[in-house]
Amino acid sequence: MPLTLNKKIEIIRFFGDFARSSREVAAEFNRRHPQRASIIHGKAAAINVLFSETGSVIKIHQNGQSRRIHPHPEDNDILAANRANPHMSLRDLSSQLNITKDKIRRCFIRHKIKPYKPKFLHTSKEGDENKRLLGPMLFLK
Repeated sequence: MPLTLNKKIEIIRFFGDFARSSREVAAEFNRRHPQRASIIHGKAAAINVLFSETGSVIKIHQNGQSRRIHPHPEDNDILAANRANPHMSLRDLSSQLNITKDKIRRCFIRHKIKPYKPKFLHTSKEGDENKRLLGPMLFLK
């Protein structure tokens, strides 16, 4: 019989209240709940590891998400720089923030942001007529 959420929380409280080993926690849990099937120390240890890694006793990774909490301290800097100038390329962001392009790219993927890609030929403004002709002129020389 699987453990309910309340039973898992109770096991975590045993670890916190008594600071015991997983064998002692499993024995104490089995002593307090004789009507249910006994648990082994490995189950108590697994619940404790899950709680210490994620801060929760719910298995999130069953939904396809990662089980561990991954802190990304540079995310705030990357997002702030992107908000300040959304037309900055990954390369420019990388050199400005001194963070690798790969980390910036992963941050954008996590936050569902599309990186800026310059489109010079399609967005020429007044005074940029020579931009279109520069490439062919260099090629023909």
